[in-house]
Amino acid sequence: MKTRNLSALFVMLLIASGLSGCKQVKRMFRNTTKEAQAFNNKLVAANKTINLAAQAFGRHLKPVLEGKKADSAALDKKFTEMKAAFDRVDQEMKGLKVPDLDGAKKLYDAHQKFLDGQREMINGTLKKILEVAKNDKLDVQAKRLQISKLLPEISKREGQDLKVLRTAQREFAGKNKLQLR
Repeated sequence: MKTRNLSALFVMLLIASGLSGCKQVKRMFRNTTKEAQAFNNKLVAANKTINLAAQAFGRHLKPVLEGKKADSAALDKKFTEMKAAFDRVDQEMKGLKVPDLDGAKKLYDAHQKFLDGQREMINGTLKKILEVAKNDKLDVQAKRLQISKLLPEISKREGQDLKVLRTAQREFAGKNKLQLR
């Protein structure tokens, strides 16, 4: 009889705690690994979108680095597309619901910092590179030299930001039993 009453009491407590929003009990009954994977995948997809747009811009910049004349219209188009892709990702990430999982907030914050760095590079260094590449007053060698001096700024900043992001991502993966590829 006591066992039956205790079982009924336990069930009532579970229901009550679920209704009252007890996070620990709710966590016990959901598949957090799938939720963690979905969250991580959204961040990875966002980064991939930005990367692909930046690569497209880079392919149109490559002839200038090889000492050839810039196709200003194509560079403008690819820069605008890169900026638009970033803006879409930025808005999506600002609206992303951060799951109630260990390390999720830290990973999200690291990703936001990464996006801040991307924004600064697009509006700063990459915009300068675009202006140099399109500058008809500079010969191709001067353009190449000036752009070559700006490229390490991008590598350095992105490397620093990625290091912080990847550390947070590894911690999140470890806490939520994810295997990163």
